[in-house]
Amino acid sequence: TVSGQTVGGEKAGGMSGGETVDPRNRGFTLTTDNYPDAYGTGKMEHNEKKKEGLTKIKDSIEQNQKHKYNNNKDGFMCDNWVEKVIDDAGLDSTKYLPAGNSYKFECIKHIEEAQKACSGFTTTLPTEDGAYVVYMGDGHEVLNTETGEYEPLREHAALLIVEDGGMTVWDNSSGNKVTIDGEIYNVDKTAVGMLSSTQISKFGYDSFYYKPIL
Repeated sequence: TVSGQTVGGEKAGGMSGGETVDPRNRGFTLTTDNYPDAYGTGKMEHNEKKKEGLTKIKDSIEQNQKHKYNNNKDGFMCDNWVEKVIDDAGLDSTKYLPAGNSYKFECIKHIEEAQKACSGFTTTLPTEDGAYVVYMGDGHEVLNTETGEYEPLREHAALLIVEDGGMTVWDNSSGNKVTIDGEIYNVDKTAVGMLSSTQISKFGYDSFYYKPIL
């Protein structure tokens, strides 16, 4: 695993508050506001896209709470829910499923791809307001109540909402039990905090991979 460093290009490059001259622009003075970041937009435009993405994802989450976790071969699991929320928000989910369609590739494959430098993912826990896809790996061992044996948590996918100084994780998990209109569903939210510069609290994993939804 990769720990405590930027995995993708999200934090690469950029300015430290000063100015520079890029010879490709024939003397045009670049600043932190107009220098293209890893997503090909200026800083101000990038921030606006994050705000817009946050609003769209929050609205889509509201519309996608009545789902049940199903780990059958063609079931509806954590990454399937993440993909649906992003698609229903009118955004391109392929940018956030680095291995490909969630019905073809499991979370471990997305994590393997997220570790590559070109993926745009980072292991640094984001603190700026926005919506983020988060993949979780290196799960701790937990008791399987059905078998009575301890087993490592399987890799997981979720959505992280950072807003007004708070952090909330939304996910589709068999461990979630939410009653809506008399029926039990498996989509729920968890208020989390910063366990370290790379880890969120309340989830039993050691490795986390984040990417802002724009």
